[in-house]
This record gives sequence, structure tokens and C-alpha cells, in this order.
Amino acid sequence: MGIKELFRRLTGVSTPIGGVSFKPAGEPERTIAFRVLSFLEDRRILNWYHAVAVEDPNHSVKSVFEIRNYLTEQLQRTEAYPQLAGCLWRMRAACRKFLDEVGVQEGEDLLARRDLKDREERWEYLLQVFHPALIALREEMAVCITELAERNNVDLFGELKNIPVKR
Repeated sequence: MGIKELFRRLTGVSTPIGGVSFKPAGEPERTIAFRVLSFLEDRRILNWYHAVAVEDPNHSVKSVFEIRNYLTEQLQRTEAYPQLAGCLWRMRAACRKFLDEVGVQEGEDLLARRDLKDREERWEYLLQVFHPALIALREEMAVCITELAERNNVDLFGELKNIPVKR
């Protein structure tokens, strides 16, 4: 803990004998990072061994909404850790970008949209919109996951061990 952190937690000084009171420390950064990585490890949408072509679009969208909501919850615990917060913000932004690109609202059936009238249009949508958006999401999340693990000295585990990283 650095000097700046000590002064930020200082809540009072008493005299004449002395005495100092501090705000208790929050959760360690590593604990938050490990919790986030544990949550993400169980997300099939981030598993690079599942080909993009076999991902169920509706399940994928639901999973991205869940990831985004979870990251929002965890961001509330990162006040003392700006670099951790930045990483979680980037992951959340990647989720939002994916959802914007695929053009779906929470709870909406992606492939039942009125603008996708027949099977051929649905297939074209998957190839030209959904699959590229999913690949971009996986790439950004891979960079952030690796950064989060390295910065907090957490070994990647489970499915996260297999993510390729482009830097």
C-alpha cells in the first residue's frame, strides 16, 4: 500500500496523545480478478474450441447480457483499483459492442426478428453480422482476460488456458 492509498484511507487524527483512524481496506485486487476470471471461465461463448458456426445465437446473446451485468456488479468493487476497473470497462464495452452489432435487445429472439424473413436471410445474417461480431468479442475478451491474469498473478485455468491472444 502506497502513501497515496494511506492518505486516501485516512479518516481522522486525534490529539494530544495521538491516534489515527483509517477506512478499512476493501477486497484485494487479486480476489476480484480471480472472481471475474472464475465467472468468465464457465462461459461457453468465450471458449475458442467451440466453433463460431455452432454457437446458438440466442444462447450467445443471453450469455453476453449475463457477462455484461456481472461485470457491472464487479465494477462497483474496483474503486481503489483503476487499472482493474479499466480492464473490466473494456470487457463490458466489448459486450455492448457485440450486442449493438448483432442488433438485439435483452430477451429478444435473435433469429425470429421480422427483418430475417427466410432461412437464407438468417444464414446470411449469421455469416455477415453475428459470426464476425462474436469473433471480435472473443478477441477483445482474450486480451483483457490475459491482462487481468498477468497483472494479478493469477494462473489461467479451465477453458481460459486455451484462449489465443493477439496483442
